[in-house]
Amino acid sequence: MMRCDPDVAPHPVPTRAAPWGDALMGRLLDVVLFAGLALVAGGIVWTLFTMNAPDVRTRDAAPPPAEDGATPGAVVPVDPRDLAPDADATDVVPVAPDALAGGESDAEGDSEADAEAAPEVDAVNEAENEADAGGDAEAAEGDAEADADGAGPDPTVPAAEAGTPAADDAVTLGRVGYTYVTGGAGACGVTLEAWRHVAVSRELLEAYGCGAELVLTLDAPVAGRERVEVIVGDTMNEAWSRTVNVYVGEDEPALEYGLGTGRLAPAGTD
Repeated sequence: MMRCDPDVAPHPVPTRAAPWGDALMGRLLDVVLFAGLALVAGGIVWTLFTMNAPDVRTRDAAPPPAEDGATPGAVVPVDPRDLAPDADATDVVPVAPDALAGGESDAEGDSEADAEAAPEVDAVNEAENEADAGGDAEAAEGDAEADADGAGPDPTVPAAEAGTPAADDAVTLGRVGYTYVTGGAGACGVTLEAWRHVAVSRELLEAYGCGAELVLTLDAPVAGRERVEVIVGDTMNEAWSRTVNVYVGEDEPALEYGLGTGRLAPAGTD
């Protein structure tokens, strides 16, 4: 029986060498990868250098031939008649028959026509001014007659036909209504407050303007109020005239207040 000496190293086990085909395949893959990386890097570099490059023409490139008698590189004017769909039709220039017969120029004919039409234009403008003045006078007379008869104006007359009163005139109202305030803004851009802001028909808005301080006098007291100092904060449909809507609180019976009549006047004039 043989004794094994612990100080003596055992014989190493020989390893199997890699075949030559595997080593060649590894080298080939390395070459392919290196070539691919080189192509990608070259493409990136070429893109960076050619990006935003100007269009450089060669010296041998010849410019387009110029037209006969034109200087190369010069701007050649274009006849607008060449751009028209029908060149023959654009060659005809209209001429006033009066100018051919009397030898007058177009400018002289226009000046004489304007001079002859000026009195007619002035007459038309004067007639329109008189009509406007007459409409305002009729509106004032209508209010006065309504006061005398004890009946207010018809609120269903459109605002454009009712006439605009003067800014310092008191107006008899044909309709006074009441609506809830919601906390929003009216046509005048202000937040509406109860028993403080009112919506007026459009002819009254044109007369007094947004933010005007007015005094509303009710023919019949409503909610214990007969005379209310209000501010114009909103308007209404143009189908109404001589109409005021008073904004009241959400907890008030606005519908029970019904419709009434009254008078509207600038503050400090009544």
